[in-house]
Amino acid sequence: MKNQTIKARSAQRRRFLPAALLTFAIAAQPGEAATYYFDNDSASPGFGTAGGTWAAPTSGPIPGWSTDSTGASTPGSVTTTLSDWLNFGSEAAGLGAGTITLEGALSASNMTFAAGSGHITLTGGSLALPATAVISVNNSADTIASPLAGAATSLAKEGPGTLLLSGPNAVAGAVAINRGELQLNSGSLNLGNNAVSIASGSGRTAVLHILNGNFTNAATSTVGSGTDNAVGIIKINGGNFVKTAGNLNLSGGAAGRANYSALLMSEGYAAVAGEFNMTYNSLDAASYIQLTGGLLVTSNYCTVGREGSGTLDIAGGTFFRPATAANKFYMNRSAGSFSQLAIRNGGVLDIEDSFGLAFANSANNAGSGVVNLLSGGLLISRAGVIWNGKGITYGYFNFNGGVLRASGGSARFWTNSWTACYVFAGGATIDSQANDLTIDQPLLAPSGNGVTSIAGGAGEGYLAPPVVQLLGGGGTGASAIAQLDPIGVITNILVTNPGVDYTSAPTVALLGGGGVAHGWTAVIG
Repeated sequence: MKNQTIKARSAQRRRFLPAALLTFAIAAQPGEAATYYFDNDSASPGFGTAGGTWAAPTSGPIPGWSTDSTGASTPGSVTTTLSDWLNFGSEAAGLGAGTITLEGALSASNMTFAAGSGHITLTGGSLALPATAVISVNNSADTIASPLAGAATSLAKEGPGTLLLSGPNAVAGAVAINRGELQLNSGSLNLGNNAVSIASGSGRTAVLHILNGNFTNAATSTVGSGTDNAVGIIKINGGNFVKTAGNLNLSGGAAGRANYSALLMSEGYAAVAGEFNMTYNSLDAASYIQLTGGLLVTSNYCTVGREGSGTLDIAGGTFFRPATAANKFYMNRSAGSFSQLAIRNGGVLDIEDSFGLAFANSANNAGSGVVNLLSGGLLISRAGVIWNGKGITYGYFNFNGGVLRASGGSARFWTNSWTACYVFAGGATIDSQANDLTIDQPLLAPSGNGVTSIAGGAGEGYLAPPVVQLLGGGGTGASAIAQLDPIGVITNILVTNPGVDYTSAPTVALLGGGGVAHGWTAVIG
């Protein structure tokens, strides 16, 4: 009888042993990295809909963390760590849209939102990340409202989707937005003395979007910089983008790299204390800044077309240069570069420093460029309109309805050194504000034919307007700006300056912006 009892207990233990092993299999041993999937429907295949509480531990089975990528196993009790790769959905099955509430201070390593998942929101508590973390958004969009933090954390955003950060985030390392969009949606991101890079790599497309949020850092940062064909964009629609130190380099990379970058601002405040360089280091690069509202302040060197092709379109809001600016605002620096400054439609460029609006940076270069002061545009300068050019191909100042206003007096407010200043049909207004000015630059009527329109083409898939180049045709100085609808279709190419002395229609080339265009043709007259 005794032996029989022992055998019966042994058999009972054997029957429960597989179940015990199954329970322990879903949890990694302490110190070991694990790959987990958030599961909100227990052992049913798939992961259900996002919901419930993520805690330390998350006890399961609903919700819970499972190591089964199909969601067919019963989740058990798991406390996630800084070593664990966490998934919200998998290649096999998505996680339905919903909100997961974090309870207390939690940890994670890399996180992936799967392509088949709905919009997942993480809220409450806080989430600590390791020294190097990757968040991949492979679905359309996901929100992390919980604060992100971690000692010496550097964060990389991967995947084509949008990651919305709506909480206060203090990341102690660099942030690399390699693909897709990182959006500060009423949230904040303070990087301290660490850099942000946007689309730093060949063929990458990435966006930093400030939507009533706050971004701060104090280190040199790059946008659209890589070995080739990177597209990097900063969008500011309310909130603050503040660089208290360090340069902001748009379209960087080695010589010969066709990278593109843009800064699109409709409202809010932006400030760059270091150098602000458009088309940095490559003649094949293109950069575009569009200001339609808000206040943008630069306090050091600011270059429109440093090496490549740059367009600064001030079509609203104010671009401001304080009296304390350390160095000048200028158009061109390198041979072969092209710059266009357009001020129009209520836009203001206010240069209160002692350097004024300079065409070049005292460098010997064969660059070219145009300043277009159009209807509704206001250019304010304390020191005047300065040349500083050596060996320039051409530098034109064009009036077509705008106002040049002096905020200070100068005997050299505008010397006769620009290639030409043309006054088109909209006329010219120079407002001295009772300051004593000397203007030696002749104001001329345009000669010959110019570009009257650009039409007949199509373009779609753009994240930002491409830079327009008008090449050949026997004349000089024509410039234009591509205009997009909200879904990235080119609706118009606006001629901002007809140019002079064209004998045939120039070729229309569109650089960067992330889309595809064809068929645009210039007409002269």
